[in-house]
Amino acid sequence: FFSAVTMLVIKVIGKRVSSFVLATWFHGSSGLLGCVMLAARGGRTLQLPSALDLSLMCTIGFTSFAANISLNYAYQNLPAARAATLNYLQLFWGFAFGVAILGEK
Repeated sequence: FFSAVTMLVIKVIGKRVSSFVLATWFHGSSGLLGCVMLAARGGRTLQLPSALDLSLMCTIGFTSFAANISLNYAYQNLPAARAATLNYLQLFWGFAFGVAILGEK
């Protein structure tokens, strides 16, 4: 549901805003929501990640940002049928990476 709403909003905004700005707003609002959830942790102690975990989380953040810019650009510039194909390909690539890299069955 939320993915479809996001695609529609990006299509309505169109080319008035760059894909970089859209991705920055998305990641910024996600970070802000994460800080709010962290502040409302209910008295549990905060455990800081190890250096390896922190570097992996930063890698996820950077690659997610780059992918978000690419998807926003595609949603802004492609016809709806082609953009829907990209959305379905995400399922395939998620499954393929899960099997090949994570050993999922």
